[in-house]
This record gives sequence, C-alpha cells and structure tokens, in this order.
Amino acid sequence: MKFSLTVPQLFYDVIARVLPGFFFLILLKVLMQDTGISLEVFRISPTDNAVMTLGYGLGYLFIFYLTGWLLEASVFLSTEKKIKHKFNRQINYENVWLGENIKIDDMFQLLRLRHPEAGFRVVKLRAEARMLESTRCAMYFIILTFLVICLLGYSGFFVIERISPLSWGIKFIVPLIIFERLRKLEKPAWKRYFGNVSRIYKLISMEMKAKGENKWHFD
Repeated sequence: MKFSLTVPQLFYDVIARVLPGFFFLILLKVLMQDTGISLEVFRISPTDNAVMTLGYGLGYLFIFYLTGWLLEASVFLSTEKKIKHKFNRQINYENVWLGENIKIDDMFQLLRLRHPEAGFRVVKLRAEARMLESTRCAMYFIILTFLVICLLGYSGFFVIERISPLSWGIKFIVPLIIFERLRKLEKPAWKRYFGNVSRIYKLISMEMKAKGENKWHFD
C-alpha cells in the first residue's frame, strides 16, 4: 500500500463525502422533529459495550459516506466544469514541460504520483471544493423537504406536532442562508484548486528543465 496516495484519498473521502452526509442527516433529523417522523440517527446508549459502540460508529460512518456520495452524484449547477475549461484554455503549453499538451486533470495525477507533498495539498483543496458543492446541494434538498412537509401538513396528509412559527421559520431560514453562503464560496474554492494544480505543476516543470531532466520520473 502506498501511503502517500492512500492517506490523502481517505482524507478526501472524509471531507468531501462524510461531512456533507453528516450535515444533511443531522439537519434532516432536526427538521423532522415536529412532524411525528423520527429518524434513527445517533442512538448509541451509554449502556452499550465497546464493541457495540464501535459497530454503531462504523455503521454511521458508512451511512454518512453513502449519503455524501449520493449528494455528490446529485450536484446541480456546479461551477467546476466551467472553471476547469477556463484553466485548460489558459495553460501556456510552451512554458510547461517540453510543451506537452497536458490537461489540468493530468497535472493533478502527476503531482499526486511524483510529488506526494504537493499532491496532498491539491487533494485537500479539491476535497474542500467538493464539500462546499455537495453541502450546497444538501441544503437545497433540506429546503425542498421543508416545503414538502409544509405542503403535506397543510393538506392534512399528516399532523405536524407542536407547531411553532419561530421554530419552523428558523428551520427554513438557516438552511437557506447556508445554501446562499456555500454558493458564494464554491466558485473561489474551485479556482484555488485548479490554480494551485496549474501553478505547482509549472514550478516543478521549470525546476526539472533547469536540472536538465526530460521527463517526470516515478520513485
């Protein structure tokens, strides 16, 4: 196992998939509190032994990961492709290694394989951008779920318990504010990621050319 590649990938999975899944399920549980519908999340009891607690923890981790993975697959209006296309067009191939016609995604993989330290940094930046993107999508689904609950409750499909206008107002406004803030942060995050990949790759390529190296070698 090559830890220089495995550890960053695990780090990426935690940030980009587990955290969005965690935020989504926790907010969904809070949203459902006044509906009479209970989500079985975080039901670890103090009386549980260590093995049961570990099993619950691993089970929740898997659920959070799967939820985050589904959120990632459900992303809409992403700025990633647009920014990636822009950076690919801006690459000055004459200043890159041997004028090779290389793309941003290829640069990213080469950095991970050839320079694990630089690769870990760009993996972190990509994970942060993906987390913002997936969590934004999660907030959208939370808002949509809120509207569906209100519609079904108003139509008499089920009874909403302990109706508090302030409580329900907060449940709607908070995800809406988070959604808007994440939308603002998402584009700069992708720019930082693609910008760092391009910049670090060019610097390493210039260093290699100065040393007379004519190819990216792998240890």
